[in-house]
Amino acid sequence: MNFNPLTLVPRMCCQHVLSWIIVPVIVCLFLVTNTAYGLEQAQIDRMIEVLNPAQYDEDGTDITKYGPFVGESVTTISEKVKAGTWYSFLVFLPFLVLPLALLLIIVFKFRAGVRKGQAPATFTHNVKLEIVWTAIPVFALLIVAVPITRLLDYQESPPEVLTQEAIDRGDVFSVEVIGRQFNWLYKYPTEHINVGSFVLRDLPTPRIIAEAGHPQERLTAVQEAVVFRRDDIVNLFLQATDVNHAWWVPAFAVKKDTLTDRPTHTWFKPSKRGFYEGACSELCGADHSIMKIVASVLDPEEYTLWVDFKRHEDDALAVVAGLREGEGEKAFAAYVAKDSSPESLAALKFWFGYDKAIHASIWSLAAESRFAAFGGGVDGYDEFKQRQKDRSNTFSALIESFSGIEEVNEEEVIPAEGNDV
Repeated sequence: MNFNPLTLVPRMCCQHVLSWIIVPVIVCLFLVTNTAYGLEQAQIDRMIEVLNPAQYDEDGTDITKYGPFVGESVTTISEKVKAGTWYSFLVFLPFLVLPLALLLIIVFKFRAGVRKGQAPATFTHNVKLEIVWTAIPVFALLIVAVPITRLLDYQESPPEVLTQEAIDRGDVFSVEVIGRQFNWLYKYPTEHINVGSFVLRDLPTPRIIAEAGHPQERLTAVQEAVVFRRDDIVNLFLQATDVNHAWWVPAFAVKKDTLTDRPTHTWFKPSKRGFYEGACSELCGADHSIMKIVASVLDPEEYTLWVDFKRHEDDALAVVAGLREGEGEKAFAAYVAKDSSPESLAALKFWFGYDKAIHASIWSLAAESRFAAFGGGVDGYDEFKQRQKDRSNTFSALIESFSGIEEVNEEEVIPAEGNDV
């Protein structure tokens, strides 16, 4: 072979230039993909934290912390409702204070011991005074009615962007809300996904029920959170299938009847990421009290991830069920055989963590809250935590083993670098 050193230098320079260009591009693509779906477990955990429908505050004030007087405003409607409430309160405050003050003055100034022997007054009415104390409240009602009427009109009048043409094109974020005894079904027509009840498989049994030998009438499902995008106008269409209900979330300042004979409509624009609670506010049957509403507001990027996770829900929960039944390896193998993409694995991690978080919240509430104090607590909490730990270890081992296989396969397809001289 003829060797020409003059041709070696350009060839080596070309190889180095390509290496400096191609390698960073590949690394960047790898980091972007894995940041979104593979490596950022913290992002998945953050989503689970705000989507867990069984979470609770120990003081039990979730539903009241966003009242019309206190708390942060989460939607443009709630801002206006809060301002209108304070305005009405300040206008009517003198009518609460002045009668009480006059009553106290009369009680102490005109009591029997002070004016003994004094003849009582003989007048019975005063036309001018009666006109004044009638006109002032009427005037107060008028100055309150005007802005409050505008607020009611604002609540019932969708923004101009919510046209029928935009809805038909799918340009508007729309959700169908279906009320039924005693849960909610949410349909996303653009994304073609549904949100309903999440079935629980590993449940605590109250000790008093176990000791009495009664049937285990336990919670078997939780209402999943309806999910909205932050800073996006939400278009809700509501209807009931059995009896009338009412969809009410105080944080959004939205309360709308869901009727059986016709659909209703409302809208709002959530501006803060978070988890919010509500309830059916129309007496709808024996179990009306358990017809809760939970809503989560996600950032747009998180919402896109959540929609992708929902598309893998059935397959991922089959793996979760397999892990609970001791067939996790078989279920996991079937899952990755169907789809082993980073997106699919991220969805599996999400649904495993989601199921784990819900069950942990249910057990923690049963074992540590006031329910335990009055109901005698639950048995098997330590065993439950051990089961959770064992399933987590098994799941982590399956993920790590699959990641190791993938790395080996990638190394096998990388050609060995030779010396072409």
